[in-house]
Amino acid sequence: MNILIEEINKALKNKCWLAALSLSLSIPDICGKIEHPEITGRGAVGKRYEMWYSVYVEKYYKLDDFVLFNGKQCYALRCEFFHSGNNRINSNLLNTFQFSVPNSDENNAINSYYESKSLGKRLVLDIAHLSQILTIGAEEWKNKTEKDLSLLKDFSLFNPSTFYY
Repeated sequence: MNILIEEINKALKNKCWLAALSLSLSIPDICGKIEHPEITGRGAVGKRYEMWYSVYVEKYYKLDDFVLFNGKQCYALRCEFFHSGNNRINSNLLNTFQFSVPNSDENNAINSYYESKSLGKRLVLDIAHLSQILTIGAEEWKNKTEKDLSLLKDFSLFNPSTFYY
């Protein structure tokens, strides 16, 4: 997991926004499968993704009782981003995503939600912020699961000995 987080941080530092987004959107997939191997069958990936996200990430997008960006929305973004390369969502959750990128080195995230008759429901997400929050969730998850090494047996891709330099 350390390698994945390091790669995301390198991408953010070098302003490779789509690379950072790609890697960070894979975190709930990877961690969710490791944490919930018992969830299988049709819809399992989405269920594991949303469960992991709700525990480790959603709290950072919660304002009182309103969740700006929940696990279903993040999973929908992940699916559209990885499989279709588009920002349109066909659901009652959202119609489109848009992304903002930091315009300075300051840590000012721009996340917002809009609803209009002409555009529908639109969420604007700061790519750097989302990537950072997903890595914070990954760190929290990693610290929790390192105590149970049996969970990590299938995590060899991110073991430093897998890579030769």
